Amino acid sequence: MIENTENIIQILLTGICTVYSAYRAVLSGRREWILLGLFSGVFFLGDVYYILYLILYSSTPFESFIPYLCWYTSYYFLILLIMLFKFEKRRWNPSAPMFLIPVFTTVMCVFFIYEGGDVFSNLLTLCLMTVLLWNSVEGLKNLASDGDSQNPKGKIYVLTIVFCFLEYAMWTASCFWIGDRITNPYFWFDTMLSVCFILYAAQMRKVVDE
Repeated sequence: MIENTENIIQILLTGICTVYSAYRAVLSGRREWILLGLFSGVFFLGDVYYILYLILYSSTPFESFIPYLCWYTSYYFLILLIMLFKFEKRRWNPSAPMFLIPVFTTVMCVFFIYEGGDVFSNLLTLCLMTVLLWNSVEGLKNLASDGDSQNPKGKIYVLTIVFCFLEYAMWTASCFWIGDRITNPYFWFDTMLSVCFILYAAQMRKVVDE
């Protein structure tokens, strides 16, 4: 019951973000809104498939690639959005702490495979999350080096970092499943993840439409 409720909340919030982004894209014709709409829309489709499977078969679709393909594709659109924001010809000069990002994502990949996860999907997640986190942190670093730390794009980068870590927190919590009850941290992390979509839409308007 709690899982179904939480999934419905996520569907509603991702759906609102998708519709609003499509509306703003039609009005402005900006690629940023199009990419945000694709990011939330494809994620929404994965959620719809997941909850329909859950309702019809009373089990999670672990053996189906469809919802996971949707979610991986949504990460790809988010990567394109972040790269569009930070697209500048700069000399590649990452700071040493940035290399902790691939270390973290690799350790988590090994952990999830050890817990019984699919090798290919975890390797794909490793690549996507590494690129997302790297570009978001690099975007923040570029704004700071330009003395433009108040740029509203910075909040998009921060939100993306939060989004990635909420995904990791949710996946980790799923490895220690304590049942369909409100005290399960999985549901709290997933609900916070859902709220991120509304925050993306709100912040995007400050970045693009002002």
